[in-house]
Amino acid sequence: MKKLSSKALEVLDICLASESPEVKAKVYEILEIGELDASDPMFLVLALTGQMRVLLEAAPADLSKLLTNWKETSERSLQQIHVAVTQVKATQQQQADTIRQTLESVTTDCIEDIKEVGMATTSAIASANNEVLTKSLETVKEVHSLKNQISSLKEVVEKDRETYLIVLNALVSQAAQTQTELSEQSKQTKTELDTSIQYI
Repeated sequence: MKKLSSKALEVLDICLASESPEVKAKVYEILEIGELDASDPMFLVLALTGQMRVLLEAAPADLSKLLTNWKETSERSLQQIHVAVTQVKATQQQQADTIRQTLESVTTDCIEDIKEVGMATTSAIASANNEVLTKSLETVKEVHSLKNQISSLKEVVEKDRETYLIVLNALVSQAAQTQTELSEQSKQTKTELDTSIQYI
């Protein structure tokens, strides 16, 4: 056996602490004549869990072979476990990639939808602005037309006023002339009357 260091011997003693002196002696004996490594973690696990005693009771002469088989089987099991874990990780990675691709696709679709909504909104705003602009232009035209109508009416009123003033002035002038003529006729009539009275 390999020469045990004080540390390895101390660890082995701890692992065999619950075993009987006979089992301990048998284990040390096997270590003496066999090729077992007392510092092998698997050997220590067997010693600590009581499996070493089971193996000694079942086939003490073939303990070394049993330990070797057990170790190989355990290593194969660990390898299988490692492969299974690797496969699980690969599957998880595939799932993660699928999820990521799905999220990217959904995000892209959402962005496109947002763009479409934005474009639709922009188009709606532009349409509304055009409608408002059209109505504003119509209003401006209506206001301009009303201004023209008012201006035309004002001109008509001004012309009617001028015509009224002309007619009024003509009437006043005609009335004044008539009054003057009446006054002269009255004077003439009075003069003729006065003359007629003198001759009487």
